[in-house]
Amino acid sequence: MKKSYCLKLEEELWHEIDRNRMLTAGVLNAGISKVDYIRDAIVAYNEYFRKQVEPRVRKTHQEIDAPVSIYFSDELDINY
Repeated sequence: MKKSYCLKLEEELWHEIDRNRMLTAGVLNAGISKVDYIRDAIVAYNEYFRKQVEPRVRKTHQEIDAPVSIYFSDELDINY
């Protein structure tokens, strides 16, 4: 089931979307609609995010030690 969403963008970004999507238009291809262009861009970004960003974030989370609020030895604060 598809849900509706209103997308408000700067006019310059709409012009860029139109320019890019119409690059594929030609004699045999009528081009791609704005809806399909934006949907394809979102799908491509989500795939990139899943493959490239998520693994790095997970790795970083695993490498970071849990923060410790008080460093102590023999129940006394350590002076550095």
